[in-house]
Amino acid sequence: MKKLLLAVLALSLFTPAYAKSDLPGADEVMSFSLDELVTLIKDAGWQAEPFNEDSLTGVTLTIGTRQLALVPTACVSSGNCKGLYTYALIPDNPGAADLNKFNLSHNPARAITQNGTLVLDNYIVGDYGVVRGSLAVHLLVQASLIDAWWQFRQGDKNEIDLSKSVAFSPLGEPALPLGMAGIDIKPLDMPETHRFHMLQANASRINSLD
Repeated sequence: MKKLLLAVLALSLFTPAYAKSDLPGADEVMSFSLDELVTLIKDAGWQAEPFNEDSLTGVTLTIGTRQLALVPTACVSSGNCKGLYTYALIPDNPGAADLNKFNLSHNPARAITQNGTLVLDNYIVGDYGVVRGSLAVHLLVQASLIDAWWQFRQGDKNEIDLSKSVAFSPLGEPALPLGMAGIDIKPLDMPETHRFHMLQANASRINSLD
């Protein structure tokens, strides 16, 4: 966890001008196709496993033992998708208070529950392209939130005034991120094998915390 956060912090120290002109991966992803996502994942040294069900098509991303699902959306034609829905499934079923506390203190993902399973999700809008390096860092940060969740559940819960929550409802069902309105994606609809492996992998992170 510490090494992961240090890597993200190191990248954040570059100025925007330097990062765009000199860092690897400064070219833009103009469409979230499965081929593009698999290439980006492998270029970053991670593992990618595409999946295709009637209800859901995407890629399972593995970083260490953490797993995320990447699902292209807002597709104007085959392989030409302008949105990317990303999420991690975790075998946990917290109450509304814990969901709100975590959501207030952790970004860029939100935590919700669906049918007794925790979902850490986010939505990326790419209508005019996304810098490859920035997308890779975004995915790295979201993967780190799996560890952050387990740390939170182990007792690292800072006292937060829930009355100041403006982005999430007190019932533990946060509003959709910008750009997700009208997109009907059910994270638990991913192929059973992928879903099982993700739940197992992300559950194991509780035993890997520093």
